[in-house]
Amino acid sequence: MPGVGTVLEELSVDAAPGRLFLLDALRGLAALTVVLFHWSSYQATPVGIGGGDGPWRGVLYLVYDHGHVAVDLFFALSGFVFFHLYARRIASGSTDLRSFAILRLSRLYPLHFATLLAVLLIQCGWFHLSGAHAIYENNDVRHFVLNLLFLNGTGLQTGYSFNGPAWSVSVEILLYGVFFAYAWCLHRRLIGMILLVVLGRCVSTWGDAAIGTGLECFFVGGIVSVLYTAHGASITSQAGRMVSLLAAGLSWAACAVCFHPAMMPHLSSWHYDALNLWFVYAVFPASIVCALAWEETAKRCARRLAWLGDISYGIYLWHFPLQAALALGLAIAGTSLPAECRLLGYVVLLLVLASLSYRFFERPVQTYLRRRLL
Repeated sequence: MPGVGTVLEELSVDAAPGRLFLLDALRGLAALTVVLFHWSSYQATPVGIGGGDGPWRGVLYLVYDHGHVAVDLFFALSGFVFFHLYARRIASGSTDLRSFAILRLSRLYPLHFATLLAVLLIQCGWFHLSGAHAIYENNDVRHFVLNLLFLNGTGLQTGYSFNGPAWSVSVEILLYGVFFAYAWCLHRRLIGMILLVVLGRCVSTWGDAAIGTGLECFFVGGIVSVLYTAHGASITSQAGRMVSLLAAGLSWAACAVCFHPAMMPHLSSWHYDALNLWFVYAVFPASIVCALAWEETAKRCARRLAWLGDISYGIYLWHFPLQAALALGLAIAGTSLPAECRLLGYVVLLLVLASLSYRFFERPVQTYLRRRLL
């Protein structure tokens, strides 16, 4: 699975007084999981610059082999945040469709467009050098237009194109429409959300896996939001914190054991699918609840990690262009470095690039567009 979805809501932008720092940190860690997953999966292609399976595989096997499930975590986080921030506003009419669309597109589109142009130039370089594109081959006019219109992951595409991981952004846009309609009609009714989770599972199984998974996980996150609103005091109590930490720890430990390379030969396709569902219905909800439970207790530490959430969208959209550009540069220069140095250097450069992008491009453009349009 070449792309991993992205949660595209910034608590720091839209609800600074109620910012949830641990959720921001969780979003940032999920973005880095995507980076490491693609670092490993790209090695069989001309763009690979990692060498082999990736450094420290014995420790990072879960990320290298199964990091694609971070899409589920991104969508679940997105569902939680949107129901937490917007459901009541939409239901009451204080946030209308136009305002909602401007808020979202002003956040998403500028960087999407910038990275699309960057990848276009890099792919031209790769084609000139090798006669082929890097990773994603569907780089024609039709797919460029689909990318421009955020339609590159909605089933209209032939395959992955240009900045391939951005497919999930288009799914996210689709989910925004479903969410707005649901919040406007049904607000936060739990039964409707459960039915949409079931619908998402059906679509994922018998239809479009990307859209179905997005719908399923988004409303799983919405259900967590409703339960948190109803039982927040219990969750943040001392007992609630300990129970949430235990649940999250055990759920992740189960994944680490079951997905260990030594176990994989013994897993049938049915068992493998069941373990992926374990992520959706146990690991990710437990992780979100744990982050919420420990928010106040760990706020000082969480504040230091929350910057990863600020730049997570940049990490996600810049990671392929940067890797393709570095690989192109190394190919031209004929330079070789140890795998560990390449990975560490790449991650550091990516964090710097995403930070600069957030501070000097994403935030200023977003602020300008919202002032002009709202």
